[in-house]
Amino acid sequence: MMKKFYIALVGILFVCIGAVGQTTFTYQGIKYGINSKGEAYVADNPNVSGNITIPGTVYNGDKSYSVMEIGNEAFECNQNLKSISIGGYVRKIGGGAFFECKALTKVTMSDYMQEIGPEAFAYCSALTDIKLPGSINTIGAYAFSDCVSLESIKIPLYLNDIKEFTFDGCRSLKTVNTEEAAFLKSIGENAFNGCSSLYDLTLPETVTRIGDQALGNCSSLDRFDIPESVASIGKSAFLNCTALSSIVIPSKISVVDENTFSGCTSLTSATLPETMYAIGSKAFYGCSKLSSIDMPKSMDYLQPMAFMNCSSLSSVTIPSGIEEISNNAFSGCISLTTVTLPESVTTIGQAAFSDCKLTAIEFPESLTNIGSNAFSSCDWLETVTCTSYIPPVMESFNAFSNAAYDNATLIVPDEAYYDYLQSYGWDMFENTKSAAIEDVFAETTAVADIFNLQGIIIKRNASKEDLHSLPTGIYIVNGKKIVVK
Repeated sequence: MMKKFYIALVGILFVCIGAVGQTTFTYQGIKYGINSKGEAYVADNPNVSGNITIPGTVYNGDKSYSVMEIGNEAFECNQNLKSISIGGYVRKIGGGAFFECKALTKVTMSDYMQEIGPEAFAYCSALTDIKLPGSINTIGAYAFSDCVSLESIKIPLYLNDIKEFTFDGCRSLKTVNTEEAAFLKSIGENAFNGCSSLYDLTLPETVTRIGDQALGNCSSLDRFDIPESVASIGKSAFLNCTALSSIVIPSKISVVDENTFSGCTSLTSATLPETMYAIGSKAFYGCSKLSSIDMPKSMDYLQPMAFMNCSSLSSVTIPSGIEEISNNAFSGCISLTTVTLPESVTTIGQAAFSDCKLTAIEFPESLTNIGSNAFSSCDWLETVTCTSYIPPVMESFNAFSNAAYDNATLIVPDEAYYDYLQSYGWDMFENTKSAAIEDVFAETTAVADIFNLQGIIIKRNASKEDLHSLPTGIYIVNGKKIVVK
């Protein structure tokens, strides 16, 4: 413990001594320091005002120095600086150099600039005019965060990535020019989040990654083409892009992550690639104008609330690889009238189809479990067809609405008729029928001859209603044995 304390104390002393020993001087009203290479950098200048210029060369007495850097926090929180022209061979603007310079409106840089540090211009609320030279290859996180007056920006030629929160909260930013961004590969987390005026953004085919919430809350972005080169789209990437009308997911994307298009209330079309295997939770939550969705056959997972409150969605076909319809997957899809379930489905989660407008549902033989409220408020159900000979387990008696229990017809396999009548939840249906009777009469136009087991004809040209009126027993219709209860 004592050794660690000693090392820490020596480190503190070194930093303090180093700070005291640094050379600073003032040239034309601006304070400068000298680094270990004998180069000048702009030091702490909290009180300069007006329009200033940083020259390429400064003098301290008879010695000259080349200015290579605007130091970290050099003008931080300066409320009087209006514009700055950075000339000469300055290569770097340090972290927080102009942080919260609220009067700063214009910044000019030379073509030698290579790096802009983290938070360099964050909260410069009056900044409207800044040109980024093509020589820049690094822009730090939060560099222009909350520059609420900035209207346009051109991405430099050699920039590899737009880091996290770089333009976050730039609510006046309308256009981002990437025409010369030949090396851009990544759009970081929250890079353009909250750019509510942004309507023009085209990414080059070099981009492979769009980070979490990178374009979240860009409420004016009505069209966006995701380059085919993109292999990763993060969570909430397009969250609340309320003007976005259509989207095509590139073929390299295998998962639509959680909240990716949540709250995209104008989205009418979403094209998913055949390579996709999963749709994450809330991926399309609240996409109220999405009327249809073609899920790829390759899909294996459909996560909770994936399409919750997609109020225009009218029909859905679940891919054959899906085993579970997760909780609330289609809850609140008030226009949903048709759902086709594949033989792979074993579980329907809680409230999976609650508040839907289904008139009929057929459960595959593979189904074993139905969650509570799975079909609650589905009051328009007319028929519920079960093909499993073993009644699926209901988690709760409220899996269906009271209206469905009272008015819908439950159609079950003939051999399992009594099992359904005695099973929890299923016993609440007022009207349960054997599927066998429905099937044999579906094969005829309207009537059929009824025989007993001895082959004696009981009734000619009988209707389905005639069969139901016969005494309890076993009969033969169209070559099939039918049990009348």
